[in-house]
Amino acid sequence: MSGYIAVVAPEDIADRLEELFLREETDVVGLSGERRLFYVSNSAHRGDQTWFQGFATDHEKELMVFASAPDRFVPDPSSPVEGSYFSLHLSDEKVRFGADLYGFVPMLWFSEKGVSAVSDSYLSLIAIREQLGMSNTVDEESVRGRMWLNSMSYQQIGRETYCREIRYATPGTELSLDLKTGVFEEKALNLQNFYAGRITDHGSAISEAAARMVRMFKTYPLTGAKMTLALSGGQDSRVCLAAALVAGTSESINIICSNPGSPDYLIAQRLGEQFNFGLNRHTSDEGAPERVDTTAAWAATSLGIYDALYMPGAFPVIEHPSFTIGGHGAGSSKGAYGWRGLSDIEMPPSALRQARRALCSIGVDPNDQWGSEWHYLAFRNAIHGGRATLSSDYVARPTAQIPLIGLSRSSKNQLVAPKPGRPSVILDTLIALRPDMAKIPFDTPVKSPRPRFVDQRREALSERLIDFADLPPYRVVGSLYPSKGFLTTQINFAKSRGLSGGISFANLSPMALESLTRFSDLVSPDVKTTVDTLNFNDTRRIAASSREAASVGKLLSLGTVH
Repeated sequence: MSGYIAVVAPEDIADRLEELFLREETDVVGLSGERRLFYVSNSAHRGDQTWFQGFATDHEKELMVFASAPDRFVPDPSSPVEGSYFSLHLSDEKVRFGADLYGFVPMLWFSEKGVSAVSDSYLSLIAIREQLGMSNTVDEESVRGRMWLNSMSYQQIGRETYCREIRYATPGTELSLDLKTGVFEEKALNLQNFYAGRITDHGSAISEAAARMVRMFKTYPLTGAKMTLALSGGQDSRVCLAAALVAGTSESINIICSNPGSPDYLIAQRLGEQFNFGLNRHTSDEGAPERVDTTAAWAATSLGIYDALYMPGAFPVIEHPSFTIGGHGAGSSKGAYGWRGLSDIEMPPSALRQARRALCSIGVDPNDQWGSEWHYLAFRNAIHGGRATLSSDYVARPTAQIPLIGLSRSSKNQLVAPKPGRPSVILDTLIALRPDMAKIPFDTPVKSPRPRFVDQRREALSERLIDFADLPPYRVVGSLYPSKGFLTTQINFAKSRGLSGGISFANLSPMALESLTRFSDLVSPDVKTTVDTLNFNDTRRIAASSREAASVGKLLSLGTVH
């Protein structure tokens, strides 16, 4: 839920920056060369030479790392690991910035005229640039691509943003500022190289992924956090449930499923009855929900990088730190865009050019036969999947696993390029953990394998499987912080631009129409047609992922540039 802003600036303009940031949220450090470092956050822990917020899971070192961990345990930006975190590392030579391997916590940046800034908030960087008299120039190529009304373009398509001077860092990127030369460097992680070469055989990869999930579920209770697992009728969350049951920690987790009477709920209820766990158990430390300014919160966290108008209207007040666990992230290995090349997806030429450049930036051939899934991993999985951090600093995605991502793209994979709902490495992981759970029907018939198939897959995997229940937990380093909510500095940036109030057409349409008028030549016919159908007097909440919402979100983002 909490954001961050990190800025290095010359002393002669530092005072102008300090005016922007709420004092109680800001650390200020003097640097060599008459410069200052500003770190703005309400949840980061400051070590001797690091700032760290969120949590990290390092499977290789068998660690789960939280705030207050000594510097030596804070993940190095050059070696990103799983979790949802941001870290800053300061030395006499460099300032280095990094986030979690999957990019659930975004990094956007600019470096210009001696000022280098990194934030999870596009709007924060816009505000900083305006304060310093820097231009925010429209990137016409980027805008034309983002005007495509498709889930693939509801978030970043590439590293370019609406603003030519601001860039998005792909997952695993290390950013650094050389304090001697003043050179700012972006080192993108080569995702193809990172995941390739790790797979020896199908069964070993499945077993390793299952083992990691179980050890994570054995570790969560040791953190002292309250834990919530969102269960649906699909495969992804059921894998998480299976890992929790094998780990023997399901009793310490509040397993929830909303909408009583829905197909999802009926399946979850059946699972609870068969495997002896309760649903929607009361969490005694939750207070009355705290209302949020939905438009301001959306603008502070998502404007510019995520067009869907997603923002819960209230959050439960939980004084105790809380883990939010879910199956999001499974799409990174089972597939989300149909296992095809980018050129096989019908999209505007400007969007295709951005997407092709994006693949090049992560080390993938733009003509790769599965370019769609590499793009999903680097962009939608990161940004859309990472929106869960809006409600918790501790978002766990156990199904996002290095062995599964590597296997899904490997010649060793026995379940190649599955069609939606068909057997995948995710189903195999469930079968490895609890084959009996894989035999219970899912929410659609196409997802539900025949019992004989489950038995066959279990037999095929059996040689590589171990007794997962005997595995030890990871070591916990550091401690969790209770959530303090959104970063007030970032909320203030939104409100100062009139981005405040409810997420409704009545509230947001005037600003959207202003952008449409100014940039009419860049706005697609689809967006124009969609906006023409809006009822500008409608005060009801906009459905977050609708075409109407995305159109408004795109136009609001356009309002930040000139």
